[in-house]
Amino acid sequence: MRGPALLATALAMIFVGLWLDRRPDVATRWSFPRGGASRPDLVHRAAVFLWVLIPWTMTWFGTQALGRPHGAFSTMLPFERSWPVWQWTEAIYMSAYLFIPFAALALRTQYALRRVAVTGAIATLIVTLCWLTIPVVAENRAFDPAHALGRFLAFEQGHSIGVAAFPAFHVLWSLIAADAWVVDARLRGDRWTGIGAWTWAILIAVSCLTTSMHTVIDLAAAAGVFLVLRNRAKAVAGSRIRGSADPGSPIADPESSIRDPQSPILNLQSRIADQ
Repeated sequence: MRGPALLATALAMIFVGLWLDRRPDVATRWSFPRGGASRPDLVHRAAVFLWVLIPWTMTWFGTQALGRPHGAFSTMLPFERSWPVWQWTEAIYMSAYLFIPFAALALRTQYALRRVAVTGAIATLIVTLCWLTIPVVAENRAFDPAHALGRFLAFEQGHSIGVAAFPAFHVLWSLIAADAWVVDARLRGDRWTGIGAWTWAILIAVSCLTTSMHTVIDLAAAAGVFLVLRNRAKAVAGSRIRGSADPGSPIADPESSIRDPQSPILNLQSRIADQ
């Protein structure tokens, strides 16, 4: 019963987080940030861990505990079977475990952190449903461990039963985090942060193939889910932004203020660009 208990608890936590987010009381603690270009406080960051990142981890362990499904199949395409395993790229693959929580801890604007929270929560619900209903299992290409990273890769593959592979959440979460960093950088007038985040996310996605942890189809499915959710999450996030002067009235999407010639954000960015 460990698998169903973990899954039920994780999904309940996500729904609680989304329910708190929809409450009109802006003073609600332990809820996602409302948005805007101001810096998130520690409670906002803790809420993302409590209602999104921790439940996401629990859904993975819960799906693993259910065991391999009947009629399981691999999504590996014939041309992938001959690809070599680049064992050293396990370091890049593992960096996802730092990249994703680092975004929740270090994003500098409430709007960007909210993008992570909303997109991540909805993505976890959708992907968990896929894991439970589509009997895909990972098929790892064989290799002989040549060094410590290779041994860790073999350990990681050996302690997974191959489920929870489609769509690839390593890729989906990395794209979510990179997208949030782009928003954050745009609002702060710092384009290099967004470029660096997308570079890191792309390297993580490629490492999913070079380590044989996922397949091309797993990656394509993750990218498709991200593209579908991105615009929807942006609309939802923008609709919940609250102004500090009148807590009951929404304010404009901070990203739109970049295109507003009267915006102080645009004026600040223009001054930075002119220096």
